[in-house]
Amino acid sequence: KTVGATWSLVHNIAQRVDRPEARYISHSLVQLFPVPTKTQNCVSTVVEFACLPGRGEGMLGDFRALLKKYTVSEQTGMAVFRDFDPSELLPFGLRCKRERVSYEDAVEVARQAGVQIIMKGQGLIGAVAALPFNAQPDTSIIPGTV
Repeated sequence: KTVGATWSLVHNIAQRVDRPEARYISHSLVQLFPVPTKTQNCVSTVVEFACLPGRGEGMLGDFRALLKKYTVSEQTGMAVFRDFDPSELLPFGLRCKRERVSYEDAVEVARQAGVQIIMKGQGLIGAVAALPFNAQPDTSIIPGTV
């Protein structure tokens, strides 16, 4: 409660790993359904990078290493969608905003959509749910929660 803020940590890491072949494009917070195992605010973060073909691996490895080093949770999840349009994940993302979703559902949805699971903590649910909200900061929150 008094340490760590996923959204800030992810933004800082994204800025740090930004490079000419993998540019940091956007950052959105995604409000999820409040469950007992949530983070302080039950928010996931999605960042978007534009990568030259075959040139994002170094950035991804650096991002993972920094997230692992600086996260304050043992349940951090990280997922990567490498294609252009993650809209096939929108039904899952919207479901995670309305109700509690199981870890197994998140893993199955990720598998079906070709999402790469990078860190396997319980936070993977939110990581997968956040993916379709990239570059959509106005639609990723629940209206009236501010």
